[in-house]
Amino acid sequence: MTRADSATIEDRLISQGRAMLSGPGRWGHVALLAAALAMAATLGSLLATESGLPPRTITALSVMLAMALAWVAYAVWVLAQRRPLFGRHRVVASAMGSGFAGLYTAGAVTLWLGADMPGAGPAAGLGVVMLAGGVLLLIRARRQVQALQAWRRRLEGGA
Repeated sequence: MTRADSATIEDRLISQGRAMLSGPGRWGHVALLAAALAMAATLGSLLATESGLPPRTITALSVMLAMALAWVAYAVWVLAQRRPLFGRHRVVASAMGSGFAGLYTAGAVTLWLGADMPGAGPAAGLGVVMLAGGVLLLIRARRQVQALQAWRRRLEGGA
């Protein structure tokens, strides 16, 4: 590898690293943190103050609370980093989104098939669309991280 190749790869890594969590990226994660905290506070207060809710509603609200708290933890993790994450945050976020979309889809399909609820069919369809989008984002994020790792190996003089 020539010195020019190394300089080009290094410039690409630096520019991509700056773009990963630059100002707009950080502000987006601050917005995610605020929204997830608001959602968690709302769901937590509903669960704490509404004693007469049916068990199925309590279960649904508890699952949504767990999801909101997971997004809070993710946003705090990203914002606590003092250096670019080089795509790891995208892999984690897309994996979380895919998992949550899968859980939503499974619940909607269960209601559609088992409880004969007419509104659950369109909800299941929406879940499939969300799950497909999440999986596509996860594949894209993993490929991006693999490309960055390959560039790093080349810079370090490896394969």
